[in-house]
Amino acid sequence: MDEHQRVSQGLPSDASWISNQPSLPAGDGDRSTDLSYQSKQCSLCHTILPSSAGFKQHMSEFHGNFMPVQCSLCGKGFQSISGLNHHKLIHMGQKFRCSICEKTFTQKSKVKRHLITIHRCQPCQYCDGIFRIGQEYDHHIISCSRAKD
Repeated sequence: MDEHQRVSQGLPSDASWISNQPSLPAGDGDRSTDLSYQSKQCSLCHTILPSSAGFKQHMSEFHGNFMPVQCSLCGKGFQSISGLNHHKLIHMGQKFRCSICEKTFTQKSKVKRHLITIHRCQPCQYCDGIFRIGQEYDHHIISCSRAKD
């Protein structure tokens, strides 16, 4: 949606419709656990999101027409063309597979997160190997032949 469309619908022409202010009651001041430092409230629908990442995902999925770039197939919004191009891989059917359990994902980064959180494994950054997090991974990284190059 361009600036003219936003103004004609009664929305500000800038990004002031995004509320970055704490939307939950203040806690004990511990920023790592205090949601008042992490949460954001959508000024369009007043939904409270627990984090910046959650807010971005909410905007992309529910208010895609307010994002600078929009997917013509599903309406999801993105901040950049590269984000849209990355998203289009989902519509093209590209899948990434976990080599341990064969579960499929639409993004390579999701496979990596799955390996770490579910299987407690980490892919080697130098070869195609996947190793248990801890001594096994650390020992491999030190001795990996590609790491020496």
